[in-house]
Amino acid sequence: MGLKEWVMGIFRRGVIAPLDKRVLDAVRSQLTPDAQAIWDGQMSTIADCTFTLGTSVQYYWSPPLEPSARYPHYPEEERRLATVRFRCDGIDYTARVYLVEGHLFGIEYSKDVRRIRRREDVEILSVQLHSDPMQPAPRPREPQAVTDLSAFPPLRGWLADWVAAHGVVEITTPLNPRERERLLRPRRLHLPADYLELLEQCDGFASHEHSVFGATSMYEVGIGEEVYWLLAERGGAFIVAKEGDTEPRVYYVHHEEGMPTAEFASFREALEYLLAQPHLP
Repeated sequence: MGLKEWVMGIFRRGVIAPLDKRVLDAVRSQLTPDAQAIWDGQMSTIADCTFTLGTSVQYYWSPPLEPSARYPHYPEEERRLATVRFRCDGIDYTARVYLVEGHLFGIEYSKDVRRIRRREDVEILSVQLHSDPMQPAPRPREPQAVTDLSAFPPLRGWLADWVAAHGVVEITTPLNPRERERLLRPRRLHLPADYLELLEQCDGFASHEHSVFGATSMYEVGIGEEVYWLLAERGGAFIVAKEGDTEPRVYYVHHEEGMPTAEFASFREALEYLLAQPHLP
């Protein structure tokens, strides 16, 4: 080993905390040899990280230490690669490991780990690999956004009533059923019938007071031990669906409260509740 490699190895041990390394090593153990080789190359070039609010780790490279190889990806692709569950001092935690554009991006912890981040004695309970990083994910089709509602196919049912009452400044063309199913299946969402009815007619819309996200624009967020997908937003409050839910329902959550405080079997009822909340912009 040369002097440069030795120095960088010492530096990386300071960047990658013992807990993070335990999590990342657990993920590596599930990868194929080819994927491990890329993983090792990327790990060897990590030069810095940020650690935010005790739960979020993001890794960075300093030129010329860019990773020499990346996993197959499409531009701006974000992928949840794995979920690791572990225990420390009798408390269970979840860590979600993400790739961005084919390289290791960071870890999201379900609880504050500042107290245990330098610990090396955590017990790994399980590792779930969500996809093979060597297999490229198909790039979602970019739906067309329309600002002139008269140029959009006529809406039906409750969605037509809603748009007539609240107006829209932009509405997005729907995906075909196959594309929609391809995006939704791996998310394991049990969505209310009226939200699925919305997706048949559009892939989301925005009014002056709120936004509704479709299959291509909804995004995930970790809340505690669970993963939720954001379906609608108004002024820092959200309607979300829980990954792996057993019932067709959605939830209301405000960013300051941090946990869902109401649940609904109807997406429209959830939207009505969202718009009825006082003190939201």
